[in-house]
Amino acid sequence: MSSIDICAICQNDIDYKKSVLTSCNHYFCSSCFFRWMEKKADCPVCRKVFRDKTNYDIEVERDILEQLEYEVRDYTNLVEELREQAFNMEYKKNTLVKTCFNLDENIKIKKTEFNNIVNEISSLVSRRNTVKNDIDKGYKYMKKMEEGFRRAKKRRAFGLNFK
Repeated sequence: MSSIDICAICQNDIDYKKSVLTSCNHYFCSSCFFRWMEKKADCPVCRKVFRDKTNYDIEVERDILEQLEYEVRDYTNLVEELREQAFNMEYKKNTLVKTCFNLDENIKIKKTEFNNIVNEISSLVSRRNTVKNDIDKGYKYMKKMEEGFRRAKKRRAFGLNFK
């Protein structure tokens, strides 16, 4: 463990979320550092002077620091909410893409089924036309036969018999 990891004032491990980095690059627990600053205006390690003795109010600095901590916490919560919303939007987008893909596949299947039905109908219409033509031919043939029988009947009525 290096000396940067230990507060020079309390000799405990430093929680970097609640730490202070001085202008002379020394880390301290923020509570230790501000208590030190109430008594002395220099760095506990190198004795660099931070300010001249004045009517400096450490409580004002603590309030400012506390307010900044609240703001950081609020922004952190906001970032987490935005990440969650982004994740939900990504999930919804992926669900919609999957649904569109499935719909596209269903459309292809339905188009194939439709084309098969159209082909079957065309085939049935073609067969119907063929059967109708055959029926028409049969009907014409029967009419000719009937006409032939009628003529033959007339010939017999007149005593004509052709063999």
